[in-house]
Amino acid sequence: MQLTKRAPRTERNPGTSRTKANHPNRLRLAAFAMLLLSGSAAMGCALDTNDAYFLGGRESAGAKPAPQPKPTTSTPTPPTRKPNPFVASDVAILFPLPDTLPFGDPSESLVAPSEPLDRFNIAATVVSRTTFARVVPKGSLDPEVPSTFDDLRIVAVRLDGCAVSYPQGSSDCKPELRAVVQGVHTDPQTGLATVSDGALHISYSASVGEITNLASWVRSERLARSLEDRPLGVHPILESERLAPSGGPFATVLRARLKPMLADSRISKITVYDHENDAAVHQWTFSVFSRTGALYQQVPIPTLTVLSQVVKGTDPHALLEESFASLPAGPGGKDPVAGLVAEDRPAPKSSDAMALGRVFESAIRVENPAAHTGKSTDCVNCHLAEGARRIGESRYGFNASSTNGFGAQVPHRDDRTSLTNLHAFGYLGREVSIMQRAAAEATVTAKQLTSSGI
Repeated sequence: MQLTKRAPRTERNPGTSRTKANHPNRLRLAAFAMLLLSGSAAMGCALDTNDAYFLGGRESAGAKPAPQPKPTTSTPTPPTRKPNPFVASDVAILFPLPDTLPFGDPSESLVAPSEPLDRFNIAATVVSRTTFARVVPKGSLDPEVPSTFDDLRIVAVRLDGCAVSYPQGSSDCKPELRAVVQGVHTDPQTGLATVSDGALHISYSASVGEITNLASWVRSERLARSLEDRPLGVHPILESERLAPSGGPFATVLRARLKPMLADSRISKITVYDHENDAAVHQWTFSVFSRTGALYQQVPIPTLTVLSQVVKGTDPHALLEESFASLPAGPGGKDPVAGLVAEDRPAPKSSDAMALGRVFESAIRVENPAAHTGKSTDCVNCHLAEGARRIGESRYGFNASSTNGFGAQVPHRDDRTSLTNLHAFGYLGREVSIMQRAAAEATVTAKQLTSSGI
């Protein structure tokens, strides 16, 4: 190929490194670029030195700056990203009550045990009729108001990774989902949906992954709505969606996520307490059923040898000062609270009243999940500790903040007026009923999840 002289340019012949034509300007530009690169590095050092020199105040013409140590370079350690903390409402979810019945809206958050899960392609039920008949042979949790199987709804769920009650690695450390099941019916006087007394506390086996995934999703939904921590009560997202004309997506997705975990086949334990009137006295009976295979076996009450406990007392809607409860005869367990809830409790400022200070401290310990597990106190003592503490504070002036328990450190909503409102995390009528121990357990679980770095 013959070269023309139209425009000098540099071309490379494929396969060779020989230059056919050299443009003098390009050579000069290349040389300038190399000089600029090397000079800029030298300039950088000179600027560093002269800056140090001038800042030192030595500007005389013949003076030379003292040699400066070369700066050392190190890779900065990136800051550790702290996960957004879990809060109590991420692991303890109280559903809002609808204003009226019947149920059936797809956005309805309450879950009926009688509702077939195959609506979500799951062939099971939350709790079967056979199971209910086994643990509630009378057929109702409260004979005075509708509390049969068809009236039941899951009003709350709680996530427990086991750190609340038992140490990690122990044989009792078993993650579980706890469901609170109560009868829901229409109040004939107000026309509003209301919750009957009595309840089932159902423990469903779960994996650590299921617990953490569900809690993480609830947390992400809360953060997406910029909802800060607040006293534990009706779940804030569900409450806001309840007020919307057509419900909301959180309740629908929550139901879909919960249902695989709420299968009857996963039930490991059911605690029952039913309510009935004996003449003018209200009566509640506690019993516990453990599951082995497909069989439910009634087991002794924790710390005791009896298979059931009966407590009698005043109307659960009575005023606190007027309410009382009588415990069954027989030996009690550790940290009994009977002295503060008894009908014949002593008058304030009496000599006998001062002795109740130790009973008050017992109530605080029972409410503290770090001091008592589900196996270290009996059912009645545990469910009366809330009322005992309240009586100690209001009637005798004892101070919970000075004790070794959680005291008033765990903010939560609780509308109860009587010490015989025995609900730990649920409703009585339309009153939100959350005991201090339930709020403390949720707080411990939330902190445990946060510390795991999820």
